[in-house]
Amino acid sequence: MKNFVRMTALAAAATAIAAPAFAQSATVPAGTEPQGRARIIKPLLLEAVSDMNFGDITVEDAGVATVDATTGGVSCTGGLTCPAVSTAATWTVRGTNNQWVDILKPATVTLTHTVSATDTLTLNVVGQDTLQLSSSGMTGTDFSLGGNINVPASARDGLYEGIINVTVQYQ
Repeated sequence: MKNFVRMTALAAAATAIAAPAFAQSATVPAGTEPQGRARIIKPLLLEAVSDMNFGDITVEDAGVATVDATTGGVSCTGGLTCPAVSTAATWTVRGTNNQWVDILKPATVTLTHTVSATDTLTLNVVGQDTLQLSSSGMTGTDFSLGGNINVPASARDGLYEGIINVTVQYQ
């Protein structure tokens, strides 16, 4: 009987300890509740519009040919003579209006002679790094890249080509 009383006392004590305190509730003050949000944006579409074209460069001695990213105009220094007509590389980006995108471009591109693959020139790519999309419709927003090439006096005559890999991504 003594053990029964002890067991009953221990059970009562355990129940008292395990019983929860009076429940309390709290609410977040009005106007400070967290909200759920989602912004829906259109997928980016990138379309090449024009190639970067330095035109026909006459080489009497080493020099640098530069295509301006903004105007598309070409200028030459040293022993180079540049043509009157040239173009910057241009792309059109389509996406969500007023969103900013990063333009990911290579620092350099190897231009390889179309007949002799061992003859190369290095194109140093220049131009903007970001762009705000101003039109989300079919028109899109254009951007252009320019660059320069160091042409040695010993450059083999002929056509040099290379691919300018550009991507865009939302910020």
